[in-house]
Amino acid sequence: MMVITHVNRPSHFLPQFCASILMLAACGSPSSESTLLQRQTSRTEIDGDTRLTVFSGTWRLSRDNRAIARSSAPSATLRVTGGPDATGTADIQVFNVHPESQLQVISAQFPNSGEISGCPTESAPLLPCRESQESIGDPCVDASDCPNGLDCVNQACATSAEYEQICAVPQWSIDPLDSTAINLEVTPMPCTTVDYSLTPPAGSFDVITFAVVGSTESVEKLSTVFDDIATQDVDFVTILGENVETTETVSVDALDRVIRNYDLPVVFVAGERSVAVEDGAYVVRRLGPHEYSFSLGPARFASFFSATRDLGQNGLTRLENVLRQASRANQGPFFAFTHTAPLDPNGVRDFGFRNRIEGAQTMSLLNQFDVNYLFAGRINGSDQEMFGPTEVMITSAADSSLRSANEYLLVRVDSSGQGDRVINGVGVSVTKRSL
Repeated sequence: MMVITHVNRPSHFLPQFCASILMLAACGSPSSESTLLQRQTSRTEIDGDTRLTVFSGTWRLSRDNRAIARSSAPSATLRVTGGPDATGTADIQVFNVHPESQLQVISAQFPNSGEISGCPTESAPLLPCRESQESIGDPCVDASDCPNGLDCVNQACATSAEYEQICAVPQWSIDPLDSTAINLEVTPMPCTTVDYSLTPPAGSFDVITFAVVGSTESVEKLSTVFDDIATQDVDFVTILGENVETTETVSVDALDRVIRNYDLPVVFVAGERSVAVEDGAYVVRRLGPHEYSFSLGPARFASFFSATRDLGQNGLTRLENVLRQASRANQGPFFAFTHTAPLDPNGVRDFGFRNRIEGAQTMSLLNQFDVNYLFAGRINGSDQEMFGPTEVMITSAADSSLRSANEYLLVRVDSSGQGDRVINGVGVSVTKRSL
């Protein structure tokens, strides 16, 4: 499905060029074109004066006052920005999030005319909705003792009229036909940007379990793997091998249909065939950006692109930004997902990055940010090796006359410390499940 955009009147939003999701990149390079595409697919406009952005994800439909997005991860941030003439209500669906996700208001910002034409010349201070909520009832002498958005009433911090208008949680619900989808109705306010989180509440999980699937070579085999995963109690699935059959759009569409048949959030990591479809543009529009981070329960995660068996300098810089962002989430075990292992655990086979120096640089960067596990699925094998503090694990579910691992991995993360490996007090166990 192509993204459909319907605009009723000229947009007030100023054009932004050569921007990446994570950083500004040099114009004109293939790397900057890729990151620009990732940014573009994560953003859309409806009704001409409302901009929607999903971090990280892609908009699958945008028409009139209705928009549908696929989140790349089990949790997402939705940003709604109203232009100076914003009116009406927007109906939004974000799918592929954890079934226990809830909608929360994070904060509100107030763009100036330099950011959105027609807005006030100067920006108002940030309104930290979630932080302010935690301070309601705190003792105070006057309003300066309370976060922005709260007043001091009877010597206690209390919500202001502005807070109640802007920070109110909009009406939302879990879609009755898809437990990974959240439907919400938002009323954009003029010259106001509101960030919403779609994630399980903090402290919801003491234990999480996720599955990691390598190459399947066909969607039929991928469906067989998912049938088995559905019998397990998992919070999400990562697929990071060669999972499409051809370099045509129909193969990406077929994969998308398979993973949507199951009420499971799926983290998709692109392989060689999928990025060959329309020079990589189609899979980004369909399934979302390659590089992002997220947290769930006691763990943190990062995904990065390596389908071409290299990163390049811009790729290394983007990876550093992703890892840095993830490192702020918590101090729990750190898992990374990619297609090609920078260094092949089987040195004789040498199916890692084409340039071993670049592979070593990438592993050094992962080590620097204390990544505990790196999962990769390009190679048809079942291997693991410690590279410094990072354990690289290769897995494959593909059938092969040469060597068939025919497995997927189940990873259990337990905040009580039970597991085969203990990281900062959190236990981790990795089980190879044969098919």
